[in-house]
Amino acid sequence: MAARIEELIEDVLKEQIRTKEANVKQLQSQINPHFLYNTLAYIKSMVELEEKEAAVSMTMNLSRYYRYTTKLSSSFATIQEELSLIENYLDIHRLLTDDFEYEIDIDPALLKMEIPRLSLQPLIENVIVHAFRKPVKYGSVRIRGTLEDGGLARLTVDDNGTGLAPAQLEALQTKIRTAPSDQIDAGLHNVHQRLMLLFGKSSGLFLSHSERGGLCAELVWQVQEDKEAE
Repeated sequence: MAARIEELIEDVLKEQIRTKEANVKQLQSQINPHFLYNTLAYIKSMVELEEKEAAVSMTMNLSRYYRYTTKLSSSFATIQEELSLIENYLDIHRLLTDDFEYEIDIDPALLKMEIPRLSLQPLIENVIVHAFRKPVKYGSVRIRGTLEDGGLARLTVDDNGTGLAPAQLEALQTKIRTAPSDQIDAGLHNVHQRLMLLFGKSSGLFLSHSERGGLCAELVWQVQEDKEAE
C-alpha cells in the first residue's frame, strides 16, 4: 500500500511538471509586440541614417534572442546559456535607450549547471519594465551567482530602481505563489513553480528590498547531480 501511494504521488508530481513545462512553451511562443516593434523601428532608423554597425548589432542581438526564446526542444539550459540570452536582451535595450548599465558576476562553478530554460529572463524583464522610472536618472542592474557549502545555489538580480512599497512587495509575492494577473506575473510565477517542483519546496523565487534602493529577486535551489550539465 505504501509503495502504491508513493507511486501515485510521483505520478502527480510528474503531471504537475508536465503542466508547468506546457505553460513555459506557451510563454515562449508569446512574442512581445512592443519590444519587437521598437527594435525593428530602431533598425529602420539606423539604416536610413547609414549607421551600419548599429543596425547590424541590433539585428544580431534580436536574432539570437528570438532563436533562444522560441526553441522548444529542451526544457533545460546551462546558466551560461541563460546569461548569454540576458546579455542579448539587455544589449538590445541599451541600444534603444542608453540610460542604464548592467554587471554580471557569477561563480564559475555555476556556469555549466542546468536550470529550467527562461528562468532569468522574467526577472530581468521585470526590472526593465518597472524599475527604471522617474526619479531614477540612470539605472543599474546587477546579476550575481553563488554556490554555497552544501550545494545551495543562488542567482540574484537586484537594481537601483524605484522599488516597491512593503504592501506592493507582499502583493507581488502572493501573486507569484498563487494565480498571476498579467504576463510578467505569470512569468515570475512560472519560474517559482518550476524551481520548487524540480528542486524541492525550499527552492524557488524570493523577493526582498534591495540595499541599492530597488528590488532584489533571488532564485534559490539545491543543486542535484542529475541537473548538472555533462
